[in-house]
Amino acid sequence: MTTCELSDWLINKISCCYTVKSILFPDSIFFISDKNYIRKLKLNKINNQNDYLKKRTITGTCLFNHDIKLNILFINYEIWRFFEKNYSFDHEDIRKLMISILKDNTKLNKCKILPEVRENLGKLIENYSSIIYYD
Repeated sequence: MTTCELSDWLINKISCCYTVKSILFPDSIFFISDKNYIRKLKLNKINNQNDYLKKRTITGTCLFNHDIKLNILFINYEIWRFFEKNYSFDHEDIRKLMISILKDNTKLNKCKILPEVRENLGKLIENYSSIIYYD
C-alpha cells in the first residue's frame, strides 16, 4: 500500500465512528467504530427523519481515545499493529504518519464523517501532545 492508500484505509475507519463521552472518564472522548449505527444514521438522513438516533448501548470497537486533559491520543492496537505488521514501521514512523493523515483536511473533508467526529478530530489535531497505542 502507498501512503495514499494507508490514508484512505484509516479515513475509512474514522468514517464509521461516532463519539462518546463517559461519566467514568470525563476527560476523554472515545471514537467508537460501528458501521451499523452509522448506516442507520445515514438512512435516517436520506428518509428525512429528523429524529437523531440516540445511542443507548455502546457497541462497536473503540478505535481512538482522546484524553483532553493530558492531550494524548490513544490508538487501538489493531490499527497500530496493521502499520507495524504490514510496513515494519517503528513507533515514531507510525506516530508521524497518523498525524499527517489526521492533519490532511482535504481527505477528511471529502469523507462523510459525523459532525461531532469532525469537530473532535479538529480539537485533537490542534492540541495533542503524544500518541500511544493500547490493547
